[in-house]
Order: sequence, then structure tokens, then C-alpha cells
Amino acid sequence: MVDATDRLLRDGLRETQLLLEGVGEEWWASKMRGELCGTANPSTILSWFGGMGSLNDLMLCRANGHLFDAEDEVELNGRLRALTSRMFELARRAVGNGERNDRGSKR
Repeated sequence: MVDATDRLLRDGLRETQLLLEGVGEEWWASKMRGELCGTANPSTILSWFGGMGSLNDLMLCRANGHLFDAEDEVELNGRLRALTSRMFELARRAVGNGERNDRGSKR
């Protein structure tokens, strides 16, 4: 059974994936697609945050090869930050409700 936190986490993954695909950020979008095709393991999602090269380091900008109009940069990055912050909090909550191992089952 999928609880509300899992459902919200999957919704956040999907919305973030679509934003990233829309600007040509395929690497992170593909990681999200992979989780959406599987169990959307909150521990895996939490591992994307923190450290060099992590999701919270991602900056959408044309100099990084992202595709959007220059005047949209601030808005897109604000939206990305809001989505990833929410995703982090939901994953953290899900782990607190019974962390899943790499196979998706609860420990």
C-alpha cells in the first residue's frame, strides 16, 4: 500500500523530472525517471543531497548548457529549489517512518 508521503514523494520526483527535462538537464532527470520506474526508495533519494556534485549543487543556467530564456533563470532556479527541498523533506519523513533497504522492503 502506498501512503500519502510516498505518493507526494513520487509526485515531487515527477514534477522535478519534468522541469529538468524541459531545460535539457538529462543526467538528473534520468536518475529521477529510474526511481519512478522502481520503488522511489527514499534512502536513494536522500543520497542525492549533500557533497560535491549533489542535486542541491545543481544550478540551472545557460552557461551549463541548459536550454531556457535568460530572463527565466531566477524563476526556474527558485522552482527547482522549492521542489528539491520538498523532495528532501518527504524522503526524510519516509525514512523516519521505516527506512527501506535497496530492494525497497522495510527494515
